[in-house]
Amino acid sequence: MSFKPLPKIIQSLEAQPEWESIRVYRRLLESWEEVVEPVVAQHSRPVSFSRQILWIATANSVWAQTLTFKRYQILQRLNVLVPDTVKDLRFSTLNWVNREQQGERKVSCYGICPRCHCKTPVAELERWSVCALCIAEEWSQTSQ
Repeated sequence: MSFKPLPKIIQSLEAQPEWESIRVYRRLLESWEEVVEPVVAQHSRPVSFSRQILWIATANSVWAQTLTFKRYQILQRLNVLVPDTVKDLRFSTLNWVNREQQGERKVSCYGICPRCHCKTPVAELERWSVCALCIAEEWSQTSQ
C-alpha cells in the first residue's frame, strides 16, 4: 500500500462537487491580500462563505464601517479574481482574533507541573506551584 501526499488528497477531495463551496472559499482566502491593501488585510480576514456571501472579520467597528463603504469596490476586485462567486460582503467584529492573541492563548493556557510533569492550567501553577493533584496529595500527607 502506498501513501499519497496530503496535497494530492486535498486536491482530489476538492474536485468533488460537494466541496465546491470550500474550494471557492479557499480561493477567496488566497486572493484576499491581493484584493485589499496591505493595511486592510492586517485588520480584516474572510471567515466564512455561504450562499454567495463572504463574511469578513474586522479588528474593530471602525474597520467594519470603512470596509462597508468600500464594499462594491472590493466586490468588483474579488469577482475579477474569482468570477461570479461572491454576491455580497458582510463585515463584523464577531470572529476577530489577532494572530498574536491566538498564539498567546495556545501557549499560556497550560504549563507543566514540575512534580509530575503533567499538563496543568497556568492558574494552578501560579497558585500552588504544582498541579491540583500534586497539591491535594501533599495536603493529604501533611494532615496525617
